Amino acid sequence: MNTIDKYNELIRQGKYDEAAEIQKSAMGEAMQYVRHGMDLDDAMQKAGFYKSDELQTILDNVISKAKEKNPYFPHTAPFADIEKDDETLDDIFECDKYDIKPCLFAYYKELKQFEVDVLFAKTTYSIQTFIRDLDCLCKFISENTHKPLHLENKIIDFLQGLNKAPGFGQVLQILILKGILKWFEVCNINENDLGYTQAAELCAFVEKRFIDVCVFYFMYFNKDENSRQLDNYLATDEIYKLLLTAPNDEPVNANDEAKNEPQQIELPENVLKWLQETICSNGKPFIEDATLNTHLWNWLQNKELARILLTHDKIKGSFTVVEVERQTPKLFFYPKENEPLELANPKKRKGDIVPPDIKTLTKFLANL
Repeated sequence: MNTIDKYNELIRQGKYDEAAEIQKSAMGEAMQYVRHGMDLDDAMQKAGFYKSDELQTILDNVISKAKEKNPYFPHTAPFADIEKDDETLDDIFECDKYDIKPCLFAYYKELKQFEVDVLFAKTTYSIQTFIRDLDCLCKFISENTHKPLHLENKIIDFLQGLNKAPGFGQVLQILILKGILKWFEVCNINENDLGYTQAAELCAFVEKRFIDVCVFYFMYFNKDENSRQLDNYLATDEIYKLLLTAPNDEPVNANDEAKNEPQQIELPENVLKWLQETICSNGKPFIEDATLNTHLWNWLQNKELARILLTHDKIKGSFTVVEVERQTPKLFFYPKENEPLELANPKKRKGDIVPPDIKTLTKFLANL
């Protein structure tokens, strides 16, 4: 008896609780397929539920409730899971304070040149207000350069606050981070000046966040007339260019498509075997079902270990870290969050204590 038959039989018998469990399991399975790009009808059928008005209503309710909890469903909002550092360590570091004079004139003119101000005209938030807010943030950075972790945490707070406005919030995240980077480009600090190293580290932190939100924008936002100004502006950015692929509108045959298919990360059989057979401190292996003919294995450990694995030179090869992050959801499923795996942000460890699972994995990778 298939899934839908079992469900209908339980309904006829009045066993609604048992039917609800089958329904919940099937809907969860269907949503996994939808997250991977499968058509809704096909996903429901693969999960054993054939399309019906009743089931469609159920699924709509599931999606609606999920979006009430998370407007970004089925994805996680940018920076939602990022861990802030312990800024009390700033007192121990005793970093030097250095002065940077904020000047955003060049950035403002650049945004006007690419007509990004048109995006602001569609909202109640003007580009002039945006520049004023960005200027305040840059001044705050300038006044607190001796507290690097405090600055990083404040930037994270600022970015997370923008998640309250899905869509335009991500546009602002991109422009805020880009603005800080542009500000650093023209600031009055040179390589041999006091505080240059701290400034460079903060700039690298901001650049990483900029890449994160650009990946999110590139993967999940529709590119149309409404996004044209921002798309044109980002197309001039060297970081964002890594995410772009040249469009090809000419008809191609199946062989041509196979040739043009983007290269995928391949995990060698010996690596998969080791990942399945090696037991970690939680009593589970890294992955399960490595012998199956699939590229969506269940990842049973934390996201930090996944990043260490996939960004290792012997695994990623010539791929950029951005491309590795893009492909990760197509390689692993994360049962803990019931969604495709997304790599955690690089984690700064306090002291010299390295968890045993990280030691085990790094030793294996070093010996490949």
